[in-house]
Amino acid sequence: MDKPSLTQTECNFAAQEPVLPFLRLLRVLRLLKLFQICQPLRIIGRGVVKAFAVVVLVGMVVLVLNFGLSVILTTLVGQRSMLWADETTEDIATWFGSIGRSMQTLFTIQTLAGWDNIANVLGTVYPSTVVVPLIVLYMMVCVFAVVGLITSVISDSFMASQQRELKSRELSKD
Repeated sequence: MDKPSLTQTECNFAAQEPVLPFLRLLRVLRLLKLFQICQPLRIIGRGVVKAFAVVVLVGMVVLVLNFGLSVILTTLVGQRSMLWADETTEDIATWFGSIGRSMQTLFTIQTLAGWDNIANVLGTVYPSTVVVPLIVLYMMVCVFAVVGLITSVISDSFMASQQRELKSRELSKD
């Protein structure tokens, strides 16, 4: 039995099949025309684009802060896990056993999840009067200050974009 052979055009079409659905998906980009038509949407879009760079920089600052603190916590807590009772030694190793785990634990604390359990376990060796205020200070810096900073940068960017739009309208009227 002979296998049916494909003609050259059938081969070209078969090779293009995965490309056609992708090109159809690009039709969604037509929605970007809404930014040209709708002025409030254009103002918001420009504000988001300009604020995104600052949001990335704030994220980098938090990442550097978390890295520095994770080195300290891995040294002071993770490498001294034998100081805790046997049932919490595994928790300490899980939370602060390496720099990566310490960074993950700091991110967990940053999201306000489970910080009280971590503070209770750390408070069995280190004084709770030191541990809890330091964790609260960390949360205040990372959560409230960063959220406030990002919110203010985004609103400032929106206001600046709106002012530019108003100035360009005034110039076009003249």
